[in-house]
Amino acid sequence: MLNLIIKLSFIFFILNSNAFSMNKEQREILKQEILNDLLHSNTLKELVSTEIKLYEINKISLKSKQKQQLQSAISQKAQKILRPVSTDDHIYGSPTAPISIIEFSDFECPYCRKIHPVLKRLVNESKDQVNWVFRHYPLSFHKPNAQLEAEASECIAHLAQNEGFWTFIDALFAQPRRGKQNRDQLINRAAAKVNISPQSLDKCIKTEKFKKRVNMDEKEALAIGLRGTPANILIHHLSKKIKIRQGSASLQTFNKDIKELLK
Repeated sequence: MLNLIIKLSFIFFILNSNAFSMNKEQREILKQEILNDLLHSNTLKELVSTEIKLYEINKISLKSKQKQQLQSAISQKAQKILRPVSTDDHIYGSPTAPISIIEFSDFECPYCRKIHPVLKRLVNESKDQVNWVFRHYPLSFHKPNAQLEAEASECIAHLAQNEGFWTFIDALFAQPRRGKQNRDQLINRAAAKVNISPQSLDKCIKTEKFKKRVNMDEKEALAIGLRGTPANILIHHLSKKIKIRQGSASLQTFNKDIKELLK
């Protein structure tokens, strides 16, 4: 649009200068004729349309560049800050897999619920080439429910080990969420899948012994600069290459990311 304004301004600048042997009245008449011609022809519409398309292209290009810069900055921070995968983590799949997907997740996040079966299928079909590491990122606007569910999952891991943890979060994510629901009921129904009684789980949660663990994961996500959930960091352990994938994504997208890491 700016280009169009410049072009029209230039035309009128020339008309207002002494470059033409015209008096003021003649120049005004000519300017009016040019304007009338533009307004009653497709020329102006075409110029405006072209300028709008150029503006949209430039806007998309700028947005893409900014996104790439942000992803690059997050990757650099992750290289420095991200905790190495260890036996302290909740790992689904082979612990020795060459690639790990570290997911920072929120049990109240609908996109985390959507991506959960995708990541599970990805690992199941990877033939021990990919494992899935679950870390907590309860978003501020999902608290206190997301915090409570995260601490409950840590209690389940303590009471029913790693396998129980994954069974519990599968069940927690699988439950339909419609409107305001009693989170204690959701948590207890999921705990029943691993034979943990409401009393045992409630006793563990009330100690707040795993609050520090949840907060540690959250602080890590914030320090890296991850925005929203799910936030997935794919790591090729041998090459140390990292790929950031924020938001929900398809199985095909993750497979493409993995192929890029293996190049």
